[in-house]
Amino acid sequence: MSSSEPSWPFVVNLSNSIIGVSMLALPYCMEQCGILLGCSLVLITAYLTRLSCFLLLRSSQYGRRKSYETLAVTTYGPFGKLLVEISMIGLLLGTCTAFFVIIGDLAPAIVAKIFGVLETPSLRAGLLIAVAVMVVLPLSLKNNINALTGFSTASLVFYGIFVLLVVYFSLTPLFAGEWSGNIVWFRPSGTFAVLPILSLAFSCQAQVFVLYEGLQDPSVKKMTAIINQAVNLVTVVYLTVGVFGYVTYYKGVSGDVLNNFPTGILTQTLKLAFALSVVIGYPLMVFPCRLSINSLFSPEAGNENIPGGALMIQPVTFRVITLSIVAGTLTIAVLIPNVEFILQLSGCVMGSLICYVFPGLMFLRLCSPTDPDKWKALVSRPLYSYPLLGFEVSLLLDCWVLPV
Repeated sequence: MSSSEPSWPFVVNLSNSIIGVSMLALPYCMEQCGILLGCSLVLITAYLTRLSCFLLLRSSQYGRRKSYETLAVTTYGPFGKLLVEISMIGLLLGTCTAFFVIIGDLAPAIVAKIFGVLETPSLRAGLLIAVAVMVVLPLSLKNNINALTGFSTASLVFYGIFVLLVVYFSLTPLFAGEWSGNIVWFRPSGTFAVLPILSLAFSCQAQVFVLYEGLQDPSVKKMTAIINQAVNLVTVVYLTVGVFGYVTYYKGVSGDVLNNFPTGILTQTLKLAFALSVVIGYPLMVFPCRLSINSLFSPEAGNENIPGGALMIQPVTFRVITLSIVAGTLTIAVLIPNVEFILQLSGCVMGSLICYVFPGLMFLRLCSPTDPDKWKALVSRPLYSYPLLGFEVSLLLDCWVLPV
């Protein structure tokens, strides 16, 4: 990023790749572990995200690499590269499938109500195919992530409006004061229930190198500033929706705060807007996923000495991979609409590796013994396993403890 190059397009795109439907679960997170602990966990997760991104960039600086995959080769050889590629592909394909599932959950009911038709599996499948062909595929075929800035800006404007509505709905109960004696302030037992949600609510490490390469004059300092601004913006949004949403609906917080909203045209409009925002977020997942697939199957991929560097993909290969990603995730979403458990499993395991485990390990492998940032990786290393631990404990509770 040169002195004349604005940073806001990168902040907007990164923010939009982070924020999403996880925001709807924040009031539930506050209800599960209390406002004080919930806010603390959001802040801790935001810090770990900033730290892991910083360590990833510092590792690329040490290894002189410009992609996650080539950095993995430098640090842990071919096996490390393979592990990163499989984790990246699994995480992002799972996320893309989840996006289609969310669209399939939100859009058919709205369309059926508007046009007075029955909400059927055929309607759901038709809508998903139409969205994929007319919107998702054309946006995913963009070869420059900055081409999505306008769409990401519109998406963030909607999220801002949604935050204002949450605050507005909270004003009456907030000033009534009844909430103060009925809400939970601190409940450690709910920590493991919310960690899987929060651990992926800030995930953006997969997009770091894609955006980093988009800078005209890339540097760790400039990219770190972009990451910090984006993560801080998302943190404010999450805390605002979480706290005010919980205060408003403390008597029965849903896992999706939209279900607590009064029924009517406003709620339907918000659900439709969320579906559109998810559509816009899909291509931001395709960019790094496409690079990892190309790196996995193309022998010359990852060679930073070729024109265009490690992020260069041949035009035909580019289109084939993009079409395969969209068609594959669309097919899964249409044929298997209830894939939540598989997506949670792949997302939490592979997401924890990509977002928290690998960046710290790579940095410790490459950094000099006297590097002043080494203590950050060493001190925070035990925290990298928290998201995965949270999923394992909640899985045990769901499968064995709760049914009894």
